[in-house]
Amino acid sequence: QVARGYLNRPTLTAERFVANPWAQVDSSGRGVAYRTGDRVRWYADGELEFGGRIDFQVKLRGQRIELGEIEHALRAQPGVVDAVKALLSAVPELELVDLDHPGIGYQMSSLDGMPDVQQRHIAGTFRQAEAAGVDALAGVFHADHRELVGHQNEWPFEIVNYMELIGESMGLSRPDLFKRMKLMQDADAIMAEAADLIETHGLDPEEVRDVILSDIFGERKLPTDRSLHPAE
Repeated sequence: QVARGYLNRPTLTAERFVANPWAQVDSSGRGVAYRTGDRVRWYADGELEFGGRIDFQVKLRGQRIELGEIEHALRAQPGVVDAVKALLSAVPELELVDLDHPGIGYQMSSLDGMPDVQQRHIAGTFRQAEAAGVDALAGVFHADHRELVGHQNEWPFEIVNYMELIGESMGLSRPDLFKRMKLMQDADAIMAEAADLIETHGLDPEEVRDVILSDIFGERKLPTDRSLHPAE
């Protein structure tokens, strides 16, 4: 059975409840399909092969777990941010700057229910970082990093995850591929660059495009153009 949608969440409903692409061959007569987030191959003999998830959920013993909910629970523990500050304070020649900006809702997704407040908070974070003259704005939680990195081209500082700073201090460096794709702002360019990987893993190009548009570009909470940012 498939529900009609999510209660009072029209955007999420439109994203997950889509026209049934197999309506002509589906004997059930259903006109709507639900995008579960599972990656599956459907063979001509009817066999289904599960290939993992296309989102950031994980499955444990058949139960779907939203990693963002784990992050949200961790954010409620003040010791998490304190521990990150302690680690960064131990990095030679790295100076921490506390921004004159409230930390409430710093994990961006925690303010999804109040989009106006959320936008003012994110924009205020950028303005305070610029006013403080920092070289880098470091996010603690992954949910923050996914939003913040898309704005780097508009500001005079680099936007990083705190783990990058720790890794660099240890001589370790890994390219932030998500950040690079986010800043490209071009689904066609990303598809072209990933063409070999798409072919190697037998992925459906249209499905890959859908994931790029929804998971990389579709979740933006604040316009990248800073002139469109709300005043505090």
